[in-house]
Amino acid sequence: MFCCYLAVNALKEIAKQLGKEDWDFSLNPCDGNPNWNTPTNQNLPRLQNVVNCSCLDDACHVVNISLMGQDLGGVLPSSLAKLPSIKMINLAFNYLNGTIPNDWASTKLEFIEYIVNKLVTDMRKLSIFRDTLKNLMEQTDVDTRDRPLVKQKDIVSSFVPNNEELTSDVRVPSGIRNKGSGSHKRFKSKREQAISRMGKRSRGCHACGQAGHDRRTCPALRGPQKT
Repeated sequence: MFCCYLAVNALKEIAKQLGKEDWDFSLNPCDGNPNWNTPTNQNLPRLQNVVNCSCLDDACHVVNISLMGQDLGGVLPSSLAKLPSIKMINLAFNYLNGTIPNDWASTKLEFIEYIVNKLVTDMRKLSIFRDTLKNLMEQTDVDTRDRPLVKQKDIVSSFVPNNEELTSDVRVPSGIRNKGSGSHKRFKSKREQAISRMGKRSRGCHACGQAGHDRRTCPALRGPQKT
């Protein structure tokens, strides 16, 4: 993906106006190389040298420029308006001078940060710029509000080829114990119950060894019964 030559020329003018001298224009601004997109140092979060692009159909457009803490001593670049897709500019922690260019009002800027810069206050131009951004935001709200409402069911049906309702049989669970019913033992399955019965020894008498009674009721110990 290559940045178009118009954007490169605009970046050259912006660099000159800002006093940015370390951009290497022999490199592609949109391929993510460190000269145009320097990785942020976590120990120095106020230092940024970032140019981001949006690429589509083999064409790239600059959408974001962040030059925080670059010791720039130029002016706010009027050539920023030559980047038709620019949405964000961050020039914080520099030493820029000058007024806000009128050309900025024609851009698509959504976020502007230029705090801690030595700007000459121009309230008239600032008001024009503010009103232009306000009108753009209001127009965006109107365009969004006038969109027809689409039901979620219609959205799902557009992706699902078969609109027939899916049904499934749910069996009633057996052996439900309501809260407070007494025993806290778990229900055993029929298989577990059968295994328990097979392994259970029948009761036997320790005196005679016969099954069906114990020592207390053993007929051999009780003697012959009277008739």
